[in-house]
Amino acid sequence: MNEIDVAQERDSFFTQMQLRRALAPQDDEPLYDSDGKRICLDCETRIPQKRLKAMPDAVRCIGCQEKLERRGVTE
Repeated sequence: MNEIDVAQERDSFFTQMQLRRALAPQDDEPLYDSDGKRICLDCETRIPQKRLKAMPDAVRCIGCQEKLERRGVTE
């Protein structure tokens, strides 16, 4: 696989992820990256294993969850 193929695959993955988020913005179903690791619904960074061990149902990283709670939204 050459660099162009890799770039197209990544572009396709992120396009599909953005479409999924746009079609279901209130959906709190976990998102996963191309390696199968859970990513934050808001900032799309990997959720650390330590957080997932403590909160297996977490769909947001600690930072984004704190921002959400400061706005008065709880899940």
